[in-house]
Amino acid sequence: MKDKSKLVKKKIRDKTGKMTSVWVLPSKDVKQTKWKESPADISAIEQSANKWVKGLSDDQKNALLSYKHEEYLDINDFLKGKLIKKEDGKLYRKKDLQYSAKINAQYKNDGHTDWIHTPPAINEKIVEKYIKDIDTALAKSTFPKDTTIYRGVRSGKKWISDLGVGDIIEDSSFVSTSLDKDQADLFARDAMTGKVGEGALFKIKAKKGQKGGYLDVSGIHDMHQGEQEFLLPRNTQLEIESIEKDGTTPVVTLKII
Repeated sequence: MKDKSKLVKKKIRDKTGKMTSVWVLPSKDVKQTKWKESPADISAIEQSANKWVKGLSDDQKNALLSYKHEEYLDINDFLKGKLIKKEDGKLYRKKDLQYSAKINAQYKNDGHTDWIHTPPAINEKIVEKYIKDIDTALAKSTFPKDTTIYRGVRSGKKWISDLGVGDIIEDSSFVSTSLDKDQADLFARDAMTGKVGEGALFKIKAKKGQKGGYLDVSGIHDMHQGEQEFLLPRNTQLEIESIEKDGTTPVVTLKII
């Protein structure tokens, strides 16, 4: 982690549209990490990951597996403060509350006063338990070698427009990345939804010994096996080394600090 006394704060608009702060190092002071571009050593990564998973508790493995399913949305939205706590003590998404209110108003107008649409609730205690177990699991895992990982960000082009070399990004949620550049690039270009041209590709340099868990391994099986996913701990800091373009897609090179 960098000495923040040498940095200054810069206000930017994040990917949700809200104003946030990043720590900025003048671009002239940013040192490029010496890096050898080579295919990931899958054998070494899998060997390290298998050893790591064998040392995890059932709760830790279940939390990681749950994250690989749809629970990652609940977990990361909770960490980003996007959920609303209601009188019943449960958490809800704003859009779900709005949808239920709209449907219930329609029921009332149609005379169906005994009909009630209930939004899906999120159990806070379960989410907090998942976060605790993922935290402790990732604390036990490191990159076995210097490794390049990738992350496709669908709305990245818009929110990185205010960023520059030397800026530091810190995400309060867990960060999913992949060893597979093509898969991350597909996500960045958003070819599946047709929203081409709005995404960005992050190329992240992870040094040997830095924290991260490889999830595409025996012991953490699910329908998404084959994504070659590396999960980074929450609050991981990434420093921008360069911003280039591959066609219309920005390619942002970062390093974990």
